[in-house]
Amino acid sequence: MNSSVEKSSGKRVLVVDDDEDFQHELRRMLISNGMAGVESASSGMSALELLARGNIGVVLLDMVMPGICGTELLTILVQRYPAIPVIMITAVSDINSVVSCIKLGAFDYLTKPLDVGRLFATVTRAISFSELCSQNRQLRDYLLGEPLSRPEIFASIVTVNSRMKSIFKLVEIIAPTQHPVLGLGPVEALGGEREDPAGDEGGHPDEGEEAPAAAEDDENLGEAGAVVRLGGR
Repeated sequence: MNSSVEKSSGKRVLVVDDDEDFQHELRRMLISNGMAGVESASSGMSALELLARGNIGVVLLDMVMPGICGTELLTILVQRYPAIPVIMITAVSDINSVVSCIKLGAFDYLTKPLDVGRLFATVTRAISFSELCSQNRQLRDYLLGEPLSRPEIFASIVTVNSRMKSIFKLVEIIAPTQHPVLGLGPVEALGGEREDPAGDEGGHPDEGEEAPAAAEDDENLGEAGAVVRLGGR
């Protein structure tokens, strides 16, 4: 596995298995391949305690355990920690159990004995997914709660509309980029006024005539470094 994935995210992998020999072997496999941040738990309760401390990015969970079984713990994790991907581990390739776990919210599953290549590939994808969820959550929190860094820039625009304020925050986020940004949405969302070329009914499409196709936006995508959809279509 590429250790840069784990280092960039700063998140740790939690191995949950009541078989301590397998648990230690799996931990050794992960650490020996560059993933230093590995925690382990022998029961569902121990796993929940470690998760409550934070900084867990991925959970490798054995399906069959005493006490809180794997599927029961999976349900709890999906409810409490929806942004943390859970990879189920099973000794039996039972398609019904696999389908059930995926429906409950498991990120993926692995069967014993573990295939090293698939183990690392799956954990890498899960860490990337976890990091993306964290970034999306931070962006959402900023858009919904954090004040503008430089509100004076938007002082000439008077509005109490929450969507418009979110656009202000988006502008602050994308302003430092050197790449062009294409804004998609109705003219009103971009702060302008929709003009009627003819000034009367003659400016509207005839009945049965199609409005300008959304493909016009696609023609501009090649030149845009980023795309921001501002509502509407």
